[in-house]
Amino acid sequence: MKTTYEWLLHNMGNEANYLTILNVQQTNESGISRIDVMARTKNFKVISLIISPGDIDNGSDHTLVDTAKESISGSYFFDNEQSVITYLSEGQTDDRGTTGSGIRVILLEPADGTGEIAFPPKR
Repeated sequence: MKTTYEWLLHNMGNEANYLTILNVQQTNESGISRIDVMARTKNFKVISLIISPGDIDNGSDHTLVDTAKESISGSYFFDNEQSVITYLSEGQTDDRGTTGSGIRVILLEPADGTGEIAFPPKR
């Protein structure tokens, strides 16, 4: 995940990518390393992403997200860091489905639709 984190830092604010990275924070929660990302889509919608190892708790969403504050709008699994970077820069996924090992990316939006943004996401 080091390569992904470095890419995020290097590309923060780059509007030429699929997602414009606004903020990034690497955390270690309960011994599990993950990256929290605040990003903006091309249509100026702000989203949060959680990038983590794909085999956490058999893929259970509730272990990483307080769904009362944010709703999951997408979840992707990638084989390697380069696939994650391709998604962040070009928007292409490798269609691995919703379970597996590798790297998991969860897309989050405010649950109530108000667009309230807090970084890092409060869980």
